Amino acid sequence: MRAKSDVVNSADIAGIANNAVTPLFVNFASSGRGAWATAEPKIEIVSLVIGGPNGKMAITPLPRNGTAQFYVDLNAGATDENIIWSVSDTSYATVDQTGFVTTLNKMGMVTLTARDPVSGITHTIVPRIT
Repeated sequence: MRAKSDVVNSADIAGIANNAVTPLFVNFASSGRGAWATAEPKIEIVSLVIGGPNGKMAITPLPRNGTAQFYVDLNAGATDENIIWSVSDTSYATVDQTGFVTTLNKMGMVTLTARDPVSGITHTIVPRIT
């Protein structure tokens, strides 16, 4: 972190001008002094696709009383820290907030949804439980 009086170099100015970094000024009230810092911007999710177990994009049938790890494939640089996972009917399967699905002892189809609460983008798949 730089003191307010520190010299800002040309790389800092170029980064701010190109919106590559966000300038921040922190004021320390007790001393009356402040400091300059930069923060990397959060990359917004603009693309979200659910992937299946073992990295397969095609969703194969899931066995009853089994488990499977699903994931989201996002646009470059975005993170999945806020993705909300859900299933349409918890009598068929449950899902935790990491995309880990546990199927129950019931055959049928269940809708699995991943949603980014910030952008509102969702992706839904309908795996068959056999």
